[in-house]
Order: sequence, then C-alpha cells, then structure tokens
Amino acid sequence: MVRVLGAGALVASLWIAAGACGGGDDDFDISVVDGSPGDADDAGPPDDDNDSFDEAISVDIGDPGRRGVIDVPGDQDFYVFEGAAGQWLELSALPEDFSIEILPIVTLYDSNETQIAESFILATRLPASGTYYAKVEDLWSIFGDPTTVGGPDASYVFDIVELLDGVDDYYFDMELGDDAASAVTIPASGGLFFPSMVGLYDHAADRDVFSFTLDGTGTQYFDAYVSAPGPNGNGSTSDFNELWITDATGSEILARIDSDQFSLTPPLPSPASYLLWVEKGATAPAANDFYEVSCFGGVDDNPEELEPPATTGANDTIALADAAGEDVELTADGAFFITYLPAGDVDYIGFDASSGLAIEAFCVAADFGSGLLGMTGEIRDSSDTTLSSATEPSAVVLDTTLPGAGRYYFRLSAAGQDPEVTGNWVRCRLRVPSF
Repeated sequence: MVRVLGAGALVASLWIAAGACGGGDDDFDISVVDGSPGDADDAGPPDDDNDSFDEAISVDIGDPGRRGVIDVPGDQDFYVFEGAAGQWLELSALPEDFSIEILPIVTLYDSNETQIAESFILATRLPASGTYYAKVEDLWSIFGDPTTVGGPDASYVFDIVELLDGVDDYYFDMELGDDAASAVTIPASGGLFFPSMVGLYDHAADRDVFSFTLDGTGTQYFDAYVSAPGPNGNGSTSDFNELWITDATGSEILARIDSDQFSLTPPLPSPASYLLWVEKGATAPAANDFYEVSCFGGVDDNPEELEPPATTGANDTIALADAAGEDVELTADGAFFITYLPAGDVDYIGFDASSGLAIEAFCVAADFGSGLLGMTGEIRDSSDTTLSSATEPSAVVLDTTLPGAGRYYFRLSAAGQDPEVTGNWVRCRLRVPSF
C-alpha cells in the first residue's frame, strides 16, 4: 500500500476509524503579498509577480503568515528564504476558507532549484545552510482537472515557522538512548491530542521511544503515521524500518507496522499509558536522516463486537450471532465496528438488506498494525453460503450485489497470529452506497 503525502494519510485511515474528531483554532497574522484578488494581471495566464524562481517573494522564517491566491487554474506561487543546516521547519499553505475547493501543497527546493521535499503541512530538517525556495500550488491542478480550480476566492495563508521542542505539539527525541527508560514523555492532553514526534536517526538500527497517556475511558482511537521520506515526502534521506506500540513497560507489543504498511491504528484501552517506538533500518546513517511521526488520539473508538475481546464462542455461528443480537445497520455513511479474533475465533456480524443492494465492505488488520495473519472477510447468506470473500495481506475490500432481500452476514476469521504482536483486532466499515 502506497504511503501518501504528509497528513493525508491520517485522513485515509480515518475513513474506517473514529467518527468524532475536532481541533483548535489557529490565529494568523496575515499580510497580503500575492496581489489583490481580481487583479487585471490575473485574468489570463498566471502572472501575479511570483510565478517562478526568479520572481520568488522574499520571506523570513517566523514572519507573520502571508496571504496568497491561486488566481487562475494552474497558478504557482514562489517564495524564497534563508535557512541554516539542521534547522527544523514547518511550511504550510492553509486555505483561508475551507469551503473553497483548494488543497494547497508546498514544495521545497534548494538553492540549485532541486526539489528536496513536498507535503501539505511540511515538517522538515534543512540539510545545509543557504537559500531555499518554496512553491505553493493547488493539488487538484496537478492530479485533477487543472482548468477548474482557481480564482479570487482561492486564497491561502503561507507560513514558515521554526520547530521547537514542546511548542505547537512538536516533541523532539534528544538521543538519550534506545530503550524504554529513555522515552520522551508527551504531556497528557485531557482529551483530543495531535502530537508530532521528530528526531534523528543517528546510528544504524537507531530506536527512539516516546511515552504517552490516554486519559479517557473505554476503548480510545489512536493513529500514528511516519511521513514518507525523500523529495516527494519530508526530505529525509532514510525511511523508518518499524513503528510499534507497547504497554508502559515496553514488554508487550500491542501493534506494529513496517515501512511497506499504512498507519499504526490500534484500539487502545483507556485510561492507560503506552510507549511508541520508531526504528531505523540497519543501514548506516545518510546525509540528513530524520523522521516525523504524526499522531491523533483521545476520542472514543468505533463500536466493538458484543463478544468480549479475549473470548470465543459468542458469535461464531449464524445462530449464535442472531441470538446475541450481533448485527449492524446499513447506511450510506457506513457501519463502523471493531472485532477481535483470538486463536480459533470466528465472528459473524448480521445485517438486513433489501433486494439488489450493492454492499461495500472494507476491513484492515495487519496494514494498521494488528498481529493477525491472513485475516479473511466474507459476505454470506442465511444458509452460510459465501457470496464474496477476500484475504489480507492487502486490505479486505468487497463489492457485492446481494441476490435478494433478506438476512446476510459478514464473517471474519484469521489464519494465525504474529507471535510477537498481541493485538488481534480488525477494523471494518460496511456500507450501502446506493442509500
């Protein structure tokens, strides 16, 4: 599965995750530098005085946020600034009005106009002292229809800030060690939290550890994602090897992914404390090896199956599932739920459907860090006949048109369990797009 740019991965994982989320307000000190909306020069081809490296507007790190405009479809705005080797920065171009369909992306170039990084909200570490350029353009103009996005209302605020430990939810690893005792503590938030952990890979197989606490009640949603490296990511010269969560002692691995997987998204009991570990591969450090782990948590997770997590037998057949009332209601938004599959367990989740309904099912275990191996999802009819099925390692995706009205079941099973990872959960979404 391909890792997408920056914070976009969090949006993708939330597609089958918790529905409740929110955030604080950001205050910007705005100065208009990119031509007033509606300038005559902007009526034709992009020509608003900063459409190239040569026309880049000079800014300083820490300046007030600067207002720019995607004046016409395909418009590109350039900025230039001076930076120091090893300086940690966040570059962003957030829409002024989130109801306008623009998605500004920031691309960073060195003094030779060579691309070194790119993301929506770009947290990066400068490889050398000198001149840098930042380009802002609308993502839809790159991957969608370049003739449809742009105009006087397509404005954004461009910002470059220096990252500091403990400021604006960024936390730095200080290279105090590779074990639980050296963990950097992330302060408890008392609710929603969005910490980003950053650090260096200073030796082969380097491990950095962060401690965090969920102080809600019940099962809480948690998501952790490592930004992609390289010029189409955050600019790091190395990728991570593995990312995992353990209990507070570091002795039990609850969930784990590697760089070929998507994001680490386990359901976590709360209140409780945990350790988040990030590890570099065994290769020697390169010129600018660093990482950013973006996290989101602190909300109630999706509903769980009625069968308690560590037990079997309550919904292992159609009859048992019906007797227990183990079912979901189909809607266009989807039924989100979590099931657990300890050794030998099978789960049936029932649903009622009318004739001709197209059913979409999407389930993930290993790609989100579960220790389950060979997770299989099936849609079955009331006679227990399989209508469609799919098995990981890729996410289970089923698109099925039901043959008639009646009672149907979503059946989940697994071939085994990673002996090092105790998590045995599956995240699912079942929906009817025709509703």
